[in-house]
Amino acid sequence: MGFRERAEVRSVGRPVNPQPLPAACSRAKKDRMSARVKSELWVAAQIRLCDRLAVQAVVVRKGDPDSGAILVRVEDSARNVVVWTQVHTGEGERAWMRGTGPVPVSSDEAEKYVRRAIERDYDIWILDIDDPQGRYRLDGAQL
Repeated sequence: MGFRERAEVRSVGRPVNPQPLPAACSRAKKDRMSARVKSELWVAAQIRLCDRLAVQAVVVRKGDPDSGAILVRVEDSARNVVVWTQVHTGEGERAWMRGTGPVPVSSDEAEKYVRRAIERDYDIWILDIDDPQGRYRLDGAQL
């Protein structure tokens, strides 16, 4: 007896069309199927992007290559700094939150924030971007 015949025997007396999955199950299946980009690859892509934009970018600290958290420190022409912290939305998408607050801070304040982040998470990546003309844009939502 082949596969088809066994399937027909099992389906006797039951509806042929399966019931749709509940929303939570289909969301979980989608989450398992969507792959996250490794931290090392994402940082390398940002270095390449900055190179194409003629913006200086430097990896100050290498973290875990697969799933290390990422801080992006962006300095503008007035030497004000915004530190972006990587977060994930409820749907699992990459997003960014201003770690140093709603307004840019001095370089010293940004350094203090980075030091505290390193104390909490040893596997963190630190990417410094010197962007005086404001050309660099993060991927994902900015919260």
